[in-house]
This record gives sequence, structure tokens and C-alpha cells, in this order.
Amino acid sequence: MKINFFNIKIDPKLKLFSETATILEKKLFSDKNEWSFLELLDQYPKEDIAQILNLTSAYSSALLFGIGGSDLGARAIYSCLSSQYQPKKPLYFAGASLLVKELIKDLSCFHPKKTLPIVVSKSGTTLETLIAFNFLWQTHKPQQAVIITEKESPLWHFARKNNFFCLEFPKEIEGRYSVLSVSALFAIAFAGYNVQKILQGAQATLNRLKESLKNKNSLAFKPAFSLALSHFLAFNEKRNISVLALYGKSLESLGNWWRQLWAESLGKNNQGQTPVLAIMPRDQHSQLQLYLDGPDDKIYTFLKINQSQEAKLQTPLPLLANLKKKNLNQILEALFTGTSKALINRKRPLLILEAEKLDEEFLGEFFLTYEIACALLGSLLKINPFSQDAVEEGKKITRKLLF
Repeated sequence: MKINFFNIKIDPKLKLFSETATILEKKLFSDKNEWSFLELLDQYPKEDIAQILNLTSAYSSALLFGIGGSDLGARAIYSCLSSQYQPKKPLYFAGASLLVKELIKDLSCFHPKKTLPIVVSKSGTTLETLIAFNFLWQTHKPQQAVIITEKESPLWHFARKNNFFCLEFPKEIEGRYSVLSVSALFAIAFAGYNVQKILQGAQATLNRLKESLKNKNSLAFKPAFSLALSHFLAFNEKRNISVLALYGKSLESLGNWWRQLWAESLGKNNQGQTPVLAIMPRDQHSQLQLYLDGPDDKIYTFLKINQSQEAKLQTPLPLLANLKKKNLNQILEALFTGTSKALINRKRPLLILEAEKLDEEFLGEFFLTYEIACALLGSLLKINPFSQDAVEEGKKITRKLLF
């Protein structure tokens, strides 16, 4: 990905630039492995997954039960890749809603002999996930399933008792940082996509970032570094809302993954940045007025994928006669440019990320870029981006009411 920034002062001469580079260098080369999500790039259990895929090859689809970090990553990857080319096996999702009609609809895709249940819960006690799976258990009692959870968790023991396949959820990784682990990648591999390319995209991103530390001035044009530094500068200027604008409905799940990462990691000690997702061009007609003429309390990031769309308006309506020679690429480019230039003209801080193609390598790059940016921003804010104590408080109250 390339990055450009407007109305944001990212200057290598600034003391803060140098301090941020020093923090990044210490984190990337530390022996303490404080950023444990980086270790996932070398921990993918390729042989175990290949064996399970072979033993479950008779299944023609899968139904993933999960919520939050246990399913947003898989949803994001599947939504993006399936918009580009068909999966070998379709992947469905359940557990994000406990409204009866929605749950029944989520489970309607299940066929006892054709659909493989995949249950993902780090703790093995996630209430919503277990309730959704329990609905399936009551009605069909599946003969086989793949369970992804911490070793020795209650769900792990349940799986062993029923002779289900088990894959270990990395214990040291929080769910929102687990997208490059088996928790998301097993389901993606089952669907037939190339998870090795996702990991390669992430590894190449990490390698480039490490290399740029040899010439720290070049860090300004490394997305992970500039995203962290620009958002810290925005935070200090009382801009406590971060808007991510994505062009295309197929990217919405990618934005949902980012939203959890940003909110749960940075919302600590009465500070943080509220993540707001905008799907363009739809939300140009619902949010843009606020962004251009509302309070200047936001920082904006636009993601632009320069992927060819040659389809033209062959026989346009009379009202569109002047667009006859334009293809969809040119039309989207005009919409993108018009919106971004309007923000720049209004002196709003804007970052533009550009990628050449929506594919596995890009997704690996996107995930690791934002994980590093988020962790680095947490260091700048002097908070722990890996805890979620407030969420645990809510879970404890809920369990006390129910059990």
C-alpha cells in the first residue's frame, strides 16, 4: 500500500517523529516479544490444518460460529475475496445475533451431511457463540465439527469428548489481533483461498517496515508508522473520531474488523478515538455534510483500490448521455477525487491509502499494517492496547445475572 497525507504535519525533523521511530524500532526488534501478534506469521500450523482439511473434504460448505475477534477476521477475508472470485466451498456465519428469527436464518444453510460446523471461541466460554451452536446441537447434533479454542478450555474438553477436531487458539493473542492465526485462517483455507499468500503479504509488510528503520526519514511513507503518528497528532488536537472510508460494500466487513481493533485497543483510561466506518459512495449521501461542514473533530482515512473496471455505459439514459464514453473506473475515480479534494479544501486531516488489487497479499498487508499502527499508537498514548478490562466487567455482570 502507498500512503499520502494532507493537512497533517508528518515531518522527520520533528522530535515526535524521532521518538515514534525509536519506539517502533524497540518493539519490532525486542527480545521480549511485546507485540506477540507478530509471531503468528511463523506459527501457522500448516500440517495440522492440511490433515483436517483432508479428513473433512467430503463437506461441501462450512458454518462458522463466532463473535467479535473470533469471526470478524474470517468474515472480512471471505467477503473481500469472494467479491473477486468464487470460493471452492461456501462459508456461512452464525453467532453474531441471538434474535430468534435471525438465528434461525443463520442456521438455515446447515445440511447435516454437507456442512461442517466451525466453532471459534478463545476462552471456550463465549456466551453468544455457545448459545448459537447449542441451537444447532439441539436440532441436528452434528457428527463432526472443528473447534478452535484455548487448550484445556471447557469447549476444548467438550470437543474431545465428542471426538471433534481441535485447533489451538493462541493463548497469548487477544481475539482482535488473531486474524492472522488459525482462528480465522482455517475457515478461509476450507473455502479454498490461499492463506499462505495472506501470511506472505503480512510478512513482506513487516520486512519493509524493518528495512525502513535503516533510513528513518522513509518511515513517513510507511502506512503503519504514518497512521499511528497522524492519529496521535490528531488526538492531541482534540480530534477524537477516526473515520475510515472504504469504496465498495464488499469492504464493509474489513471495516468492521478495523472498528473493533481501534475501539477495544485504544478506548482506555477515559481516552481513545471513536472509529466510524463510511462505505462509499453510499455514505457520501448520508455523512459527507457532517464531515465537510460539521465540527472539526475527526481524522479521515480513505482506502482506494486501483482495480480495473472497464465496463462502460453502452446505452445510457438521456440524462447520462455525457457519460457514454466513461467506464466505471473513471466514474468512481471522479467520486473519490471530488470527495477527497473537498475535505482537503476544508483543511480536514486526510490520509489516502492506495492498493493495486484486492487479493490475499493486500489483505495480509492491511491487517498487519493496522495491527502495528494500533499497537504503536497505544504506546504513544501510554496505554495497553492489548487489554480489555471494561469488556470483561460487562461479561462478569451478565454471567452473574444468568448463572
